[in-house]
Amino acid sequence: FPSHDNVYHEARGEGIRGWLGVVHVTLNRVESHKFPADLCAVVYEKTDKVCQYSWVCDDRLSQNKTFRNTKEYNDIELVVSIAANVDKNFREDVTRGSHFYKKVGVQSDFFQQNLKQVVTIGSHQFYVER
Repeated sequence: FPSHDNVYHEARGEGIRGWLGVVHVTLNRVESHKFPADLCAVVYEKTDKVCQYSWVCDDRLSQNKTFRNTKEYNDIELVVSIAANVDKNFREDVTRGSHFYKKVGVQSDFFQQNLKQVVTIGSHQFYVER
């Protein structure tokens, strides 16, 4: 469930394209030698004790599983399962190879200095390394 939970917490309310954005970043990280090699490890990765996905470090969100009983979660589960099981040569990456994203309007020196924005989907901006 980690990838389903991740999409729910990171992009609920965004619709299918927003969900796919989060899925693709997660899958792109799995496929990169710079990140862990499986979905669980990518979702729960910490760098210097900082969670890559903020909800993971938020005990209220990571411990409470009642959201899994919602229609939106069920829809996310279906979209994630399909996207994660399509051969990478046949899936359209809506993020254009991104390994990072942030909410529109959030300021970050790391993003400014190290990354190039390639697409905006819903309330998220997606980035590749320079």
